[in-house]
Amino acid sequence: MGEKQTQFVARVRTALKSRFPHAVDWAGGQGAANTVALPQKASLRRPGPSRSGERFERADVRCNVGNSTIVVEYDSGGIATHNLVKYWPYLRGEMSSSPSSAIILCHFSSWVTYGSYRDLWDWLAGQMMRDPTLKVRFAARQFDHWDADLVKGDQSIAECLDWVESEVK
Repeated sequence: MGEKQTQFVARVRTALKSRFPHAVDWAGGQGAANTVALPQKASLRRPGPSRSGERFERADVRCNVGNSTIVVEYDSGGIATHNLVKYWPYLRGEMSSSPSSAIILCHFSSWVTYGSYRDLWDWLAGQMMRDPTLKVRFAARQFDHWDADLVKGDQSIAECLDWVESEVK
């Protein structure tokens, strides 16, 4: 993780711990316990063993609260749909592991990017939430991290946690 991402994710984690003191199973990053993979196609790979970086990270930070897993994704620049769409096969049970509890995805990005990218993200999240083949309930929402504006960033984190609280079952 880059420095801005590390600092922001630490602020989110602190806020999550404060709001949900009984949160358990904290994880994040590229460690094996926090990654999943699609079945590999040899025709899409170079010869040799696959590398750990060829797996998908399940969250920049995540924790379990009750019967839900709260997932936080952070994009330093504009919104990246791959940080949303990678969850679709996971939620359908098509990756190397599948979720055992509802997933509540909080996606932070900079909203200085095109609104059409956020519209596409929102449309895609809606398609995913309505997919009848999902193994668990899924909710997703995007938030602005406000770059270097710590006051607005903290307000966005608080708004996120209010939403998460309404989604946790």
